Amino acid sequence: MTGDRILAQDVGFLAIDAAINQSPLRSAVLHFSADEDGRTHIAKQFAPHPFHFCRPFYVPGDPSGMATVYVQSCAGGIFEHDRLGLTVKTERGTQAHVTTSASTIVHSMPTGEARQAVNLVADSDSLIEYLPDPMILFPGARITSTVTVVVDDAARIVLSDAFLMHDHRDRGEAFDWFRSDIIVRDAKDHVLVRDRIRIDGRSILAALPGVTGRFTAHASFMLLCRGLSADLLTSMRAALDCVEEICAGVSLLPGGVGVFSRIIAADGVSLRAAQFCLWSEARKYLAGVAPIPRRK
Repeated sequence: MTGDRILAQDVGFLAIDAAINQSPLRSAVLHFSADEDGRTHIAKQFAPHPFHFCRPFYVPGDPSGMATVYVQSCAGGIFEHDRLGLTVKTERGTQAHVTTSASTIVHSMPTGEARQAVNLVADSDSLIEYLPDPMILFPGARITSTVTVVVDDAARIVLSDAFLMHDHRDRGEAFDWFRSDIIVRDAKDHVLVRDRIRIDGRSILAALPGVTGRFTAHASFMLLCRGLSADLLTSMRAALDCVEEICAGVSLLPGGVGVFSRIIAADGVSLRAAQFCLWSEARKYLAGVAPIPRRK
């Protein structure tokens, strides 16, 4: 810009970003069914670049027939202007654990942003555990993460949306912003729960008392299941009490649809420990046995 004149190069990026914001998602699909013996398998799948699905495997000690699937990326992370989507659907009687093989790096973004949209659709008498590793936000990263859940009254869903920050150049830099929007709807499209956050890296680096303090990692965790016992709330809180370097809370969701936990942690190690504790308590409640940690 020169004086009061706006030159083409000053606004060119706006047109580019507007076009990218309207671009379609590169959306992957995982559709689970169960055979006559109750063993869950992938009935349909679609994995455009950069997605890759590993072959389902069955972990000893998991609920009978539960399939574990790793979602991987061939791209080396999430980049500026990426528009990524994933739909996971479980039919009646299926049980699926969907995770990632590692954390996903969100790279620096000079002018634009990235968006990731996940849709979880659970039929009656089915279970989805959607527990990806936390995203790693590099300096300058900007990402909107949306998780939309459509859940039958008799279905169960465990999910987490999490991030940690990493200054790989050690310059005291941080990500620009992270937005998370978790929307839970019933089969009639009524909104049951909506949780939204927006946080910027500078606020975290400021270590403000009463905001984040010295904690730099964050997770939202939900267990959606009607008719939960109050004992679950107690056991989740007790489990988190045993994890060091975190600040967390667990509360009931409105309408009796489940429980919610917010976690802030000093680092990724503490964050993952807290997430595993919550997942373990949820699994014990739903299936009677604690899960075995997945190999990553």
